[in-house]
Amino acid sequence: TLNNIDENDWIKLNYNSIGLYRVKYESKTLARLSEPITNKTISPQDRLMIQDDVAALCNAGHQSFVDYLKLLLSYADEDNFTVWKSIASTMGDLSSLLEYTDYFDQFKRYRLKMFSSIQQKLGWDAKQNENPLVAMLRPMILSIMGKSGDQAIIDEAKKRFQQHIDGNLIDPNIRGAVYVIVSRYGDETTQQELQKLYKAAEMTEEKVRILRSMGQSSNPTIIENTLQFIFES
Repeated sequence: TLNNIDENDWIKLNYNSIGLYRVKYESKTLARLSEPITNKTISPQDRLMIQDDVAALCNAGHQSFVDYLKLLLSYADEDNFTVWKSIASTMGDLSSLLEYTDYFDQFKRYRLKMFSSIQQKLGWDAKQNENPLVAMLRPMILSIMGKSGDQAIIDEAKKRFQQHIDGNLIDPNIRGAVYVIVSRYGDETTQQELQKLYKAAEMTEEKVRILRSMGQSSNPTIIENTLQFIFES
């Protein structure tokens, strides 16, 4: 029990996260941390570790993912890319758990709401002298938005993919994201184009990037054909 703390005050334990341990907050205590997270009253390191602690506790079965998803709404205007990278990674893991459940459509709508702000800030193209972390984060966010059904992202990915086929090559940093999105929403023709790119690729990195994307199709028949292509290649 902490003395001289009003029940309506927020408190952040493990200041600057220097201790090597997880902090579990009660739901109401965690909810009160939304204000300093939103206002950025606390440091990026603490904003990072608050959500990371909750995610770890959820994965271990010690806290509800409902608490985690409620908490994340406080990060909508987050400006630290390390924090976003951590959130995106956890949301990717959660997506894998929910993808074939009745809750997945709701989860996709939540992701669109959660990541739309940072995607607009990042855009599609690298900026001069930008932080290398931004270049790493951009394809992750684009993939999330595309797989969540953002039509503008899907349309832009298809446009850039066609330009890539025509010889105007996509920036390698976002190429994987474009491949994933067009594969997910594409048809047999799209898969055939990806197969051609795979056969023409000289670098192993590019071949792996293409193979990973080909497995993202939402069409079971295309997935079967992709498996056959892989075994025969």
